[in-house]
Amino acid sequence: MRLQHLNNIKSFDIIAGPKSLIVTGEDGVYQFNYNNAANLSQMSMIKNQLWD
Repeated sequence: MRLQHLNNIKSFDIIAGPKSLIVTGEDGVYQFNYNNAANLSQMSMIKNQLWD
């Protein structure tokens, strides 16, 4: 299986759940649907306001 590579997120950690990935990064927390791992679909994002 080949996962999609995301160039625009500088990630710290990735947590895989049964239906989604949680990605923590410099600019916030992202949630992705990975039913198709080659084509991730962003479901939500919580922006990190501390670095603005």
